[in-house]
Amino acid sequence: MRYIRDEREDNVRWADENSGVRFEILQGSKRISGFADARQVHAEAKIAHAKELGVAFMRRLVEANYALEYSRFALDDDNNLIIKFDSSTLDGSPYKLYFALKEIAVNADKQDDLLLDEFSAVLTPLEMGSKREISESDKKVKHDFIKQKLQVVFDELEKGSLNVEKYPGGISYLLLATIYKTDYLTTPEGFVMETFERAHRIYFNKDNKTMNQRNSLIIKELEKIKSPLGGSHLFRTLQHDFYFWYSFAQ
Repeated sequence: MRYIRDEREDNVRWADENSGVRFEILQGSKRISGFADARQVHAEAKIAHAKELGVAFMRRLVEANYALEYSRFALDDDNNLIIKFDSSTLDGSPYKLYFALKEIAVNADKQDDLLLDEFSAVLTPLEMGSKREISESDKKVKHDFIKQKLQVVFDELEKGSLNVEKYPGGISYLLLATIYKTDYLTTPEGFVMETFERAHRIYFNKDNKTMNQRNSLIIKELEKIKSPLGGSHLFRTLQHDFYFWYSFAQ
C-alpha cells in the first residue's frame, strides 16, 4: 500500500478493521476495495450493473477471463459486473499482490468503457472515481484532432509520394507515429483506445506476417474509427470526463 500511495493525491487509503486491514485504491474512474487479514486477501472493483444477462455479453466475459492471470470477472448478488481477486495470505507474496491489484485496477478502468459501449442495452454505469470536467470545446478539439490526423495518414497513403509496397518500413513509421501521438495528446478511452492498442499489437506480434500485411491490418483498424459507426464511437469516447487518480500505470 505504501509503495503505490501518493501522499499528495491520497490515492490509496487503509484502516485497521477486525484484526485485518480494509483498503481502497483509486484508479481512473474506478475504486478498488478490499480486505486482508492473517488468513486471506480479497479485492474487487465494480464495473457496471447488468440489467439482463445476454449470451453475447456472458460469452465476452468468459473469453476475457482467459486473458487474466490473477483475477476474474464475476457477478455479485445484485447482478453487478465486478472483477475480483482472492488469495490465501500465505500464498500472497508482495510480488503477486502488486500485480494482482494492478490487473484488477487497469482492467476495471479500461473494460467499463469498452463493455458499456458494446453492451449499452444490457449494462448501466456504476460508481465513478474522482474526476475533473472537460469542457465541450476541449472535447471538440480532441475529436477534430483525431479525425484530422487520421485523414492526413489516409491522404498520404492514397496520394503521397511514398510507395506503399516498396517502402513498408516508412509506412509503418507513419502509422505508428500517428497512433502514438494521437493517443498521447487526446487520451481516448473505450472503442478508440482499444483500436489503437490492437494496431500496436498487430505490429509487434511475433508471427509470420510480412511488413506489408501488418500495415494493411493496421490501416483496416484505423478505418474503423473513420467510418460513420466509428465516428459515433469516437464522439462518445471523448464525452468522458478526465479521471486523474492513477495508482498503476496503464
